[in-house]
Amino acid sequence: MIIVLKKIFLRVLYASLTSTTIALLILFIGKIFKDKLTPRFHHILWLLVLIRLLMPFAPESNLSIFNLLPGSKDSISLVRP
Repeated sequence: MIIVLKKIFLRVLYASLTSTTIALLILFIGKIFKDKLTPRFHHILWLLVLIRLLMPFAPESNLSIFNLLPGSKDSISLVRP
């Protein structure tokens, strides 16, 4: 039972960390482009954060900012069964 709870906790933690990273990236993009982004595009960007928070897992990709972190492959293997 504890192992299952640990896996659930790690998945929620990983989803929260990736969503936070996406949200910070969106805020940074918003500061750079200020009035150049349309409200529709701005809402689409925030929809990405919402989708990431609702998905307990993400498809594997070689194009990820988390691949740049040292030891990221080890931490990802802990989250995914």
